[in-house]
Amino acid sequence: MEVLRPTVLDVAGTRAGPKVPRPTSKDRRGDRSDGSTLQVVDREPPDLLALGDELLAAAAEGRSHRAGRTLPHPVDGLRQTLIALREGAELSEHESPGPASLMVVRGRVRLVAGDQTVHLGRQQLSPIPDCRHSLRADEDSVVLLSVAVPVRVAAAE
Repeated sequence: MEVLRPTVLDVAGTRAGPKVPRPTSKDRRGDRSDGSTLQVVDREPPDLLALGDELLAAAAEGRSHRAGRTLPHPVDGLRQTLIALREGAELSEHESPGPASLMVVRGRVRLVAGDQTVHLGRQQLSPIPDCRHSLRADEDSVVLLSVAVPVRVAAAE
């Protein structure tokens, strides 16, 4: 079995790039140069650690020992889901969702695709293989799944 090394991503609270001013309107849409639409919503960004704690508590009470929540995201073409898995819980083998990545917010998980296994720990990031794969929590874990989804095209009037 081949073991792949993950990419380490430091997300220890540092903010890269210039600060972006908060939007002042409740809900605005604007066209972007790449043809996608940006929707600006006046809400605080989700606290992944706090939400992860909530989801781990919910996972402890459920039969599957996992829980998840899709995050609100203002950009067409991206879906992000925070998933909590109790130690030993597994997302059994399933098809790839398309272009996607997995980042561990807390804990340790194994991403298995055929004979390849990627061991991921806190603040590590890995692409999701474009084939059937599974995910297993080696300890109580919270992961952020980011999936590229087709951009919605507005219907012609």
